Amino acid sequence: MNLSPKTVLTEKKGIAEALGAVMIGMIILVAAGVVVGNFAILSKQASELTSVTQEITNRAELYASQLNTDLLHPQVPPTDRECSVTPPMCTTILSVTPSSDGTSTVLRIQGDTAATLGQSVTKDVTLVSSQVTHVTAIDANGNNVWARSNEGLVYTTWGVASGKPSDVTPDELAGPTAGATWVSTDDRAGVDSTGALWVWGANDIGQAGIGSTSATPVAPQKITTATFRSVVTDDSRGYAIDSSFNAWAWGKNDQGQLGLGNANAVTAPTKIPGMRFMSLAIGKNNVFGITTAGDLVVAGASQAGLPANSGYAWQTINPGTKYKAIAASPTGAVAMIDAAGNLTMAGNGYPFGSPSAHFTSVSLGGSAGYAISDAGVLYSWGTGTNGQLGQGATTSIAQPTQIMAGVAKVQGGPTSALVIDDQGGLYYVGKTPSGYVGGTDLPQVNTLTKLMSGITFSSIAAEGDSTAAALRDSSSNVYGMGTVTPGLWPINYQGPANQPIRMPVPGGFSSFTWK
Repeated sequence: MNLSPKTVLTEKKGIAEALGAVMIGMIILVAAGVVVGNFAILSKQASELTSVTQEITNRAELYASQLNTDLLHPQVPPTDRECSVTPPMCTTILSVTPSSDGTSTVLRIQGDTAATLGQSVTKDVTLVSSQVTHVTAIDANGNNVWARSNEGLVYTTWGVASGKPSDVTPDELAGPTAGATWVSTDDRAGVDSTGALWVWGANDIGQAGIGSTSATPVAPQKITTATFRSVVTDDSRGYAIDSSFNAWAWGKNDQGQLGLGNANAVTAPTKIPGMRFMSLAIGKNNVFGITTAGDLVVAGASQAGLPANSGYAWQTINPGTKYKAIAASPTGAVAMIDAAGNLTMAGNGYPFGSPSAHFTSVSLGGSAGYAISDAGVLYSWGTGTNGQLGQGATTSIAQPTQIMAGVAKVQGGPTSALVIDDQGGLYYVGKTPSGYVGGTDLPQVNTLTKLMSGITFSSIAAEGDSTAAALRDSSSNVYGMGTVTPGLWPINYQGPANQPIRMPVPGGFSSFTWK
């Protein structure tokens, strides 16, 4: 029997409804798949959009950091296309538009990704400039905290952030007014006013004194084993004297130069038994000390020109003679001032003739000696190849010869000397870096020349074979000069390489820091 379409639709209604339901279900499933697929695509696009936007911000921050790399001679950063591998994104600085007053710059940056569902974003990012003079601290992320004062040169720094350096008054600039202050500093350690010992720097053989070795330099760490009063260091070891005149030593000890009675290296300050000291001086694989009784003693390698040492015990030099000052050099020379003020020398490499004056203090550089008489007159002798004798020439002089009156402190270096007069003025002579190594050296001079006018200094500490020096001013601020890297200890310094760096106080040093 033949049925018409109408009959089928009429009599087979249930079948039609079933087929219709199936078709509607299939349509709904397809639509849902499209929605889910589109949602996944949109989610991935949104994620990549966020990443590209972040990459644009990163490029702006990189541009600012490149502007800040050399504040004295700013460089123009590249604007061409730069790409990262993870994530695979690229940025191009399309334009750089400074404001009319020079205080801001707008970077138009395009970022994109080469992925299948790639995104391309163009944003304007504004860099803001700040006028600064010095680094005053390091924040928790290791970034410089800048300040502005009327001291020194003014530099322009750039950043994406809107923060501004705070103005600092002369009173605030003077330094901490509460908590600890520096009372003794060397280029690798210091003692604060609470008697805590602070150590830092290279530590590959334990010379930082933190109880272990490390491949990277150590940031300042606080040691409270005793109440300390002074510290001296060199590249491989250190010595500190506590309030009871006990001496503590750490670092290299292969020839017994720590004075511990053995040749075992130690990585933390260890008390020297049975001895009490007024002062210590580091020599060539040995150490000299003046005891509280005024005796001059030595431990470690035998000193040229003096009786040979026997074993690792301390040896007394010239028994019966009392001394008040001592200086030693890594080149193997030693200078001694006895209780009567007579200056004598032993060792090699220094032309020297007995002076007629009486002296109170002495320092040895790489190949030259310096002493201050009881009248405050500075004398020099030795090799003057770089003008370091301050005699107006580059010749050598054996007889200690006057340079300058009214001198309070002197410190010899490899090819120079630093001097503080009785008014706190700082001078240099010879050849030395102006900031840290890699920057421009100060002009070589043959006579004492004023340095950092306007600041009153109270102490200098340096090594005879290293240009590194720690300067301390009358407000207990510490400056690093002639260091291999910027500063006395690791800091994220972006300033000029041609001037001493005033160091921020270490974390935990005091509850107060510069504003």
